Amino acid sequence: KQGADTLAYIALIEEKLLPAVLHTFWVESDNYFTVTKPWFASRIPFPLSLILPGRMSKGALNRILLTRGEPPLYHLREVEAQIYRDAKECLNLLSNRLGTSQFFFGDTPSTLDAYVFGFLA
Repeated sequence: KQGADTLAYIALIEEKLLPAVLHTFWVESDNYFTVTKPWFASRIPFPLSLILPGRMSKGALNRILLTRGEPPLYHLREVEAQIYRDAKECLNLLSNRLGTSQFFFGDTPSTLDAYVFGFLA
């Protein structure tokens, strides 16, 4: 049962939380230009540092629009609102599952604990 629950939560995270994370880092212009692009560009060699951050940003936006931009969500603002609602729902579900426990399944860390920590840290 723990394995099936872990896979279900990982699928939920990738479906509901990943678009908001991608948007926050790669699409939202203030974050992209002040944090993501400078950090990412400083860690890759020239001339890739001039090309790859823009491609990553466009790729993130395309991924979001392909998975969320279908009718009735035609405008980017509507898509943004929906992905953040989905992310909040996902975080609430994870929080409810965790409750007051330190780990998701019992007294020791599990695959889900590692995945969530790696995703959110």
